[in-house]
Amino acid sequence: MTYVQQVRNLTRNDTMEEQKDNKEGAVVGIVQSSYTGPIPPPEVIKGYESIIPGSAERLLKMAEMEQQHRFEIDNQLTKGYLSLNVRGQLLGFCIVIVLIIAIVYLTIYGHEYVAGGLTIVAVSLAVIFVLRKVPKNIALKREENS
Repeated sequence: MTYVQQVRNLTRNDTMEEQKDNKEGAVVGIVQSSYTGPIPPPEVIKGYESIIPGSAERLLKMAEMEQQHRFEIDNQLTKGYLSLNVRGQLLGFCIVIVLIIAIVYLTIYGHEYVAGGLTIVAVSLAVIFVLRKVPKNIALKREENS
């Protein structure tokens, strides 16, 4: 008796005593299937359709709506990220302009050392906002001090 025949015999509602009399032994197997994605395999859709007419179209419509929702969320996230970047760039530009005005004012009224310090700060901020990141040597020093 082959493996397939044994499994077929087990699925024919054999009684426990009939299975005990079987000297060859019994092999029981479990088959599991799964799928990923918004749409189930065609066999599953056919099963739903046979039980509830019209369910196949409802499943496809649900998958289409889910996909559209994901696209909308992705678009909103992208727009928000771009808006945040633009606001950060504008804020950085305004800060640098204010620092340049302060540097000119301090230089005119004889505070060259303070103006020199603010110049270093202004250049550093301009580099950070233009490159949109902290230069590597400054980041490494911060990590070493922590």
